[in-house]
Amino acid sequence: GGCSEKEMINGIISENANYWISKKFRYILITILNGTSAEYDVLQEPSFFEKRENIIKFLRDEKFNLQTELERPEDTVILDDTLAYFLSDTALKAGFRGNCSYASERLDESLSLRQELGYFENNSENYDTLGEAFSQLTSLSICFLKIQDNINALKYMKVSESFNYGF
Repeated sequence: GGCSEKEMINGIISENANYWISKKFRYILITILNGTSAEYDVLQEPSFFEKRENIIKFLRDEKFNLQTELERPEDTVILDDTLAYFLSDTALKAGFRGNCSYASERLDESLSLRQELGYFENNSENYDTLGEAFSQLTSLSICFLKIQDNINALKYMKVSESFNYGF
């Protein structure tokens, strides 16, 4: 058998002390994100969410370590961006599966990170990010509607309106 995602990640970073400052490591993680996402779409593996939580925990731990080691906290931007993608994609998969509470926790954290990174400024450069947030929030609202949780459905629908810049 092959190695786990965590072993693969640890193997890649063991040689490079500045991996979060370079974008190379982000590309590897986004490849893992897209691969596991596609795998889940096809196979519906129950272990998907456990694997994702391991990666999310790893990224959170790395952020904590990086913030304590670096003199410049802005070096965590690539890490924050990558973590936000993992959180939002995991939220989307959980919402489609009907696990709305879990999805809302992950999406809330993703949106918070993206807000901190300035991704929701109303300009054409961030148009895709705004549209993605609107779409994800609307999907989460539908998730809550399906389980007849109208209060949370309304909450997320109202939040999505703030990202609806002409969509």
